[in-house]
This record gives sequence, C-alpha cells and structure tokens, in this order.
Amino acid sequence: MRFAALIAFALAVLAGVASAKAGGCETVKDVPCLSVPLCKKGAADIPRFWENTAPATAIRPQNDAWGSICHDDGGIIIKLTAQGPYMESAWSKCTDEVWTKDSVTLETFITPVATLKQNPRYYWELDATPTGVLWTSLIENPAEGLDNNCPVCEGGAGHLDCSGAASYSRFPDLQLNVTTEARAVVPQWSTELYIPFAMFPCAIRSTPYYRANFYRYDYPEGAKRPYELSAWQPTHSGTFHDPRKFGALYMEDF
Repeated sequence: MRFAALIAFALAVLAGVASAKAGGCETVKDVPCLSVPLCKKGAADIPRFWENTAPATAIRPQNDAWGSICHDDGGIIIKLTAQGPYMESAWSKCTDEVWTKDSVTLETFITPVATLKQNPRYYWELDATPTGVLWTSLIENPAEGLDNNCPVCEGGAGHLDCSGAASYSRFPDLQLNVTTEARAVVPQWSTELYIPFAMFPCAIRSTPYYRANFYRYDYPEGAKRPYELSAWQPTHSGTFHDPRKFGALYMEDF
C-alpha cells in the first residue's frame, strides 16, 4: 500500500510540476497563496496576522505579527516579527513544549505537496521562542478526509532528532536566529528560520508547491493572563492544526 501511495504521489508531483510551468499562485482559488521568490530577487511579505479563535469575521489581535519569506537553492528563509512587551519563555531544550507555561512563540507549519489542492495529513511544525529555543516535529494529523501527501512518512511522526537550543544532528542546516528588540515605541522580537529542503524526504521534495501557515502564541497582558492566538490564515477555532485552512506557497524559479 505504501509503495502504491508513493507511486501515486510521484505521478501527482510530475503533474503538479507540469502545471506549475503554466502558472503559480494564479492557479489557486480556494486558499490565499504567496509566490515565494529567490532571496537574491527579494522576499514575499507575510501579511499581518488575524486573531485565530474569532468566528469567520476578521479581527486583528491586540499585538501585531507579520513576516517575509524567500528561498535559495538549499532551503527556505522565513522571518517572523511579533510586537508586544511580553517576551518570556521558560524553556531551554529543543524537545521542550515551548508553547506551554505562559511562554510566547512564533510557529511555522509547512510541508511540500504534489498540488496546492492537497490538504496535507503530514506536515512539519517548528515553534520558536524569544530565547532562541526551537521545538520541531513531524505531525500526522488524524482528521478524516486529509490527503496522504507523504507516503514515506507513515509511522514516522514525532520530534525531529535534535538537542539543545541550536544543534540539530539530523538536519545540520536547520538554523534559527532570534532577535529581541526593545524599541522605544513598541517592543518586538523576531525569528529568522532557515529550513533546508533536505528536512523533507527526498521522495516528496521535488515540487514547487507547499502548504503552510504561520502562528503566534501571545500573552498581551503578561503571564498568568489569558493567551491570544493569531495566524496568517486563521482557523477560527482553538487549534492551529487544521490543514484545510493552511495557505499556499509557490516557489518561483524552483
């Protein structure tokens, strides 16, 4: 079954690459799409986040977050910035659950797909803190109706092989740079995440198409106060794990 699924995925990738030659984001109708340039040509803006748990009505969070994205021959560079005075995190190891204990995070959910119509069952989650700690994991979402976008991932969900705040033995090119800026008007902190294409299994990485979303855990009123969730593409629920709501990314000049 896995072999048959892999063959089906490979055929879908070939079809997707062929269709990509005829267009990128302009072919996407159901979800917002970013056309991601080579970094030497610039970067695509990740627009200001929306409040995630609100109903379908668009509402801005108390503190803004936004970003940019580009790629080079080796991987994807994602820069996210979060405004707000609270920048605390209690965690120090890669496998720590950095979104708990009143800790603020900026989060990236991302995966290659054969076509932008796929709602992925498998995706990678990378959560960063203002203190430079990164939690990374391959997620298998059990929701019904999702597409098997990574047949070789079956049975392999779990934490990536890494240790400490900046040492990733399985993917040595995975890099996180965190900056904290105490600005006079509005304090903010930023992450710059380099995701090598080698993080994704070879069988699924030969595609210009990705589904992704960007999120934030924030405590606008400080620790022990209600947290606020915001997102590039809000799920309108209490969870970020809704691949049907992920946005789309098209890698230019791939």
